[in-house]
Amino acid sequence: MGNLLITFDYELFLGTNSGTPQKCMIEPTNAILNVLDTHACKAVFFVDTTYLYQLKKIIEKYPKALADYNDIVNQLRVLVKKGHYIFPHLHPHWLDAVYNPVNNEWSLNNSRYYCFSSLDVAQQNILFQESMEIIRSITDCVSDEYLIDGYRAGGWSIQPFPLFMQQFLKHGIVHEFSVRKEMYMKSDAQCYDFRNAPDKDIYRFHDNVVKEDVSGGFLQYTISAITLNKHQNWLSSKIDSLIYRLKIKNYGDGRGIATNVIESENRAEKNGGKQIMASIEEMNFVTYLGLKKAMKNREYFHFISHPKMVTPLQLKLFARLLKKAGRKETDFRRFLSTSCSVERPKVSVKRA
Repeated sequence: MGNLLITFDYELFLGTNSGTPQKCMIEPTNAILNVLDTHACKAVFFVDTTYLYQLKKIIEKYPKALADYNDIVNQLRVLVKKGHYIFPHLHPHWLDAVYNPVNNEWSLNNSRYYCFSSLDVAQQNILFQESMEIIRSITDCVSDEYLIDGYRAGGWSIQPFPLFMQQFLKHGIVHEFSVRKEMYMKSDAQCYDFRNAPDKDIYRFHDNVVKEDVSGGFLQYTISAITLNKHQNWLSSKIDSLIYRLKIKNYGDGRGIATNVIESENRAEKNGGKQIMASIEEMNFVTYLGLKKAMKNREYFHFISHPKMVTPLQLKLFARLLKKAGRKETDFRRFLSTSCSVERPKVSVKRA
């Protein structure tokens, strides 16, 4: 195996009840860090900065909110000190979130702002600026040379890209991590269409995130996936049902957003099979074997996971997968410059 890119979306749940930072972020991330440290792996954590933006507004009024903010910031600083990356990850519908001080949770029922494109220009500028400042306030305490030059869109909704392009250019963002090849989804909340993305793991682009441009100033790191055949899919679903009945639960204590799918397409799913992302929360004994085989046969493999969704059992399987991986390069900056055919663009980062 050549290059393994491990990424996480560091966030609460985005529906009726958000869950708590301790259960959705702090505890599972600490468990994940133990695995990463054991196997000398570095990871990228995409931090839901729109949540922190809202949280900061109430910390002077609510002591529990202040404690949450401090716990999160302290953990993120530990991540940076250990050599992991933290980058912004925007879920704009936090603008409509309602805080419940009784249970110290949030409700995010209103999804009108789920996509970045639903915001007006002033809102877009504010959220991006605040997000960059939040990350910078964390990383500056560790290193004043830390580059905040990566991004993943909330809900993979990175289109239309020209809206993001303005922010990327303004804030020095070069690396983008949202594209799931061959996937299309349109719901009453999110929308993305990656059906025409290049059949490449990493590629340059300019103003269209699914169109390769060899002279483009941005790099796309596509999310890996495997396809289960009909039999594997059936067996995997049976195992998941058994795990559910055994009450082996994920760390998180919240509830995700409910959306109505209008249109969707997955060209990789045929004849009763199923495509699954390379993700810790998708792991069971069937998918573990599929991921293990795929990793052996590819030069690049990009995991995307959510600490809130991971179970202790799945984390054990992931640790086993890393142990079996043998040679691996998990730092995206190093493997980009040493193993991949794409050269890193040179972009000057200007502080706002």
